[in-house]
Amino acid sequence: MQATRLPLQSAPLKRALIITIVIALIAGAAAYVWQTRARSTSTAVTSLLPRDTIAFVHLPDLNRTRAEWKRSDVYQLYSEPAVQEFLRNPLATPPTQNDSDLEKLGIEDAFVALTSVTNNTPHVVGGFRFHGDRDTAQRTINRWLPNANNRETLDYEQHKIDIVHLGAFSIAEVFDRDWVFAANDVETLKGLLDRADGRVQDRQSTLAADETYRAAIAELSSSYALAFYLQPKPIAQTFPALRDTQINAICGASRFENGKMHDTIFVSSPRSTSNEKLTRDSLALGTPDTFFYLASVLNFSNQLALVDQTRAAGFLGGALQKISDALAKAHISAADWQAAFGPEANGLGDWPANAHWPNGVAVFPVKDFARAKQLASALAHASDHDANWIETDRNGAHYITMQSAPGFLVLRPTIAITNREMIVGVDAASVDVAVQRSASPPSGLANSPTYKSATSALPLPTISFAYVDLALLYSRLDTAVRPMLMFGAAFMPAANNYVDLAHVPPVEVVTKHLSPMITSQHETKAGYVIDSIGPITLNETGIALAILGGFGRDASSFARPIPSATP
Repeated sequence: MQATRLPLQSAPLKRALIITIVIALIAGAAAYVWQTRARSTSTAVTSLLPRDTIAFVHLPDLNRTRAEWKRSDVYQLYSEPAVQEFLRNPLATPPTQNDSDLEKLGIEDAFVALTSVTNNTPHVVGGFRFHGDRDTAQRTINRWLPNANNRETLDYEQHKIDIVHLGAFSIAEVFDRDWVFAANDVETLKGLLDRADGRVQDRQSTLAADETYRAAIAELSSSYALAFYLQPKPIAQTFPALRDTQINAICGASRFENGKMHDTIFVSSPRSTSNEKLTRDSLALGTPDTFFYLASVLNFSNQLALVDQTRAAGFLGGALQKISDALAKAHISAADWQAAFGPEANGLGDWPANAHWPNGVAVFPVKDFARAKQLASALAHASDHDANWIETDRNGAHYITMQSAPGFLVLRPTIAITNREMIVGVDAASVDVAVQRSASPPSGLANSPTYKSATSALPLPTISFAYVDLALLYSRLDTAVRPMLMFGAAFMPAANNYVDLAHVPPVEVVTKHLSPMITSQHETKAGYVIDSIGPITLNETGIALAILGGFGRDASSFARPIPSATP
């Protein structure tokens, strides 16, 4: 029997097929042009910089970034009427600087670069392309500079270089077609002009041709709001902790993605010889009330060596140093630890709705129960040999608990060791609950739609992973802190100069703009990639906390008079 041929070539079907093909071709061409433009704009900047440039920051399109920022989750939260009412006092005085000129300039390819360091003097250069007129650009630049009466002009290759003297420092600036360049050193600025004008023909002498830079930047997305690049080796001798570094380069990029911030950091360095991969087995201990989860492959020898070398300050560095000192007192070596415990460290934070404050535990997989119990006991007594440590067995676990004296805040640090895990917490109750969940693990966090949706946005982690449920955390904080804020509104009226404590936004207004923060780290052939996504990212949060910590340590310096630069 002869098969019947269906009339597939009907006119409407032909038109639909042609339209579909044309749309696909246009979309593909647009994507190609977008990626090519993003790469070419980065190359335009790096072609201006010398090959041995130490670091630079690049912002490809300020107006586009501003438009994306106004569509972000954080800006939408800021624009909520309830939040504006809460912030009405700080917002009552609008900024005096007019940004209309800045927007009209359509600034693209803004960059700042550290090209070299000579005799402890950094040589910094920067610039941007503009689309407005030169007078508007000059007016905008003058707003950025403090009033300086000491100016001079230098002629160089048909250019007028303006030099502004600011005490012991000078800033040289020059216009070159649709570019504005500036530097803190005239010779550095001249070198940039030579490359911009084509007087330097050797393209291999620019950063754009450097193999280390090209390999590192290839690991990042071609589209970003901000990118940076750093070669640590040229400045390694200045920082003792970096002198033996094997890191070839560090680069990163930040972009907006469906209203969220997405950061990617790439570290170019030799890969670890360890074959250990992240399992995230402790995820089973999570519950619907888990707002924080952390899992990381732990190279115990390297971690202890790093702590001992840097003697790191700050809360985290101090805590790690105490652990290192306690291990040394207990005569526990890295080999001892690795024989007893698996190569992973985990942390979970829970905040039940009926609890005033959160609780948290650290979890380590156990390989050898007898060794783990012995090491845990030695570590507990070495960490505080004056404390009264009680060891008991219950619920299929061995407990080591510190007996605290009665007081307003009673902490009973507790360690529980089972055949599967060692669980450490600041109180016995939270450790007890974790042990019970370990025996019959629930599936609250792992099966949560919020968790699943958030984790699907990033590559699978092989080294470390972190999760923070901002909406859950904020809702619990609101319950705990709101009564205190109401109390503060009545008894600390000066606080209302900063925020209106009588109009704290409803919790649902805030949480609808808060999605989880996620960080995932994995290996590539050339190094390590750290991805972070959220309304704000964990990378940005860490930088902000570091800056605030620095301000806190150095706040007293603002009260001291600044010595004069002139005798």
